[in-house]
Formats: sequence, structure tokens, C-alpha cells
Amino acid sequence: MHKILIIDDEPMNIEFAVKALGECQSPVFHVAPVCGHLRDGLDQIKSDPDWAVVILDMMMPVPLEWQDEVQSETAGLKVLREARDFLIENKIPVIVYTNRDEIGEKLRAFNMPSGALSLVPKNSLFGSDFPKLVKEVIANAVW
Repeated sequence: MHKILIIDDEPMNIEFAVKALGECQSPVFHVAPVCGHLRDGLDQIKSDPDWAVVILDMMMPVPLEWQDEVQSETAGLKVLREARDFLIENKIPVIVYTNRDEIGEKLRAFNMPSGALSLVPKNSLFGSDFPKLVKEVIANAVW
């Protein structure tokens, strides 16, 4: 069985994603950090090397302790930057979603292995193709 971690600060987004992923027949674990507790999402990633995939919202509130560091990037990029080595070492692919077009350029700089980092528009969480995308990412990440 695949374990899926969803990190988002909007409970409604998590609810939609969990509902859509119900057909994947995988246990879905999720963290819904709120402003000031985003580190919980990062800790959750690093707590388990057996995640099949991490699904990460790029646009979350920046916790106070990160505000000096995170000036030119989103909180989601900060989480990804801090978890990058762990994700690569444990071969955990990541699906990031956002409504901001410029994020794609910043993600390319992470040099994740082919297929290990996918960017999707936020509205795809609500579409019928989302479970298919998750299955493809799990199956096709090249390490």
C-alpha cells in the first residue's frame, strides 16, 4: 500500500484531494499546517522514508520563524529546499501545486531526478485526472 502525504494550509483543499484519491485505494495521511506550524509538514516528511509521494501546496503562509529567510520564495519552496536531500535519498517523488506560473522556473533549479518533481495547477486537485496523475508519479519517478 502506498502512503501519501498531503501538506496544505487549506482544509478544503485537503478534503478535495483526499476524496479524489479515495479511488487510489491507498491510505492517505495529511498534515494541514496553519500559519506558524508549517514546520510540522517538514517534520512529517522527514519522519518516514516510506512515503510513496508527497503532495505539497506551494502557497502557504510563512511562519514567523521563517520570515527572515523566506523573502523571495514561497513557504512551499522552503519546505522543498529543506527536505530535498531526504526526498532524493529515500526516492520520494513530490507533486507541487499552485496557481502561480513563475513557480515552475524556480522548481527547475532543484535538480530533482526525472519525474520526481511534478508541478500541477491547483485546480487539478478537484479533477478526475488527479488520482491518475498520482499513480503515474509514483510509478514513473526515475531515480
